[in-house]
Amino acid sequence: MLKKIAIASAALFLTVLSISQMKTFYADEVPVTENAIDSRAAIIEWRYKVISNKLYKRQYNHSTKKWVGNWRLVA
Repeated sequence: MLKKIAIASAALFLTVLSISQMKTFYADEVPVTENAIDSRAAIIEWRYKVISNKLYKRQYNHSTKKWVGNWRLVA
């Protein structure tokens, strides 16, 4: 019984010692690069227009402020 307690206390001591030796990294230490990936999803919506009494639609990307695809005839 005493041998098990000694082994357990030695294991606990080694665990605490190894944890205390670990380096802690903080958010301000993480390098930020110019080419970091933006994890937000693109905001895309359908835009509509009427030409000669015909309805057309096209997608617009608000994140890049550019059109996506071509105008499509709806009705």
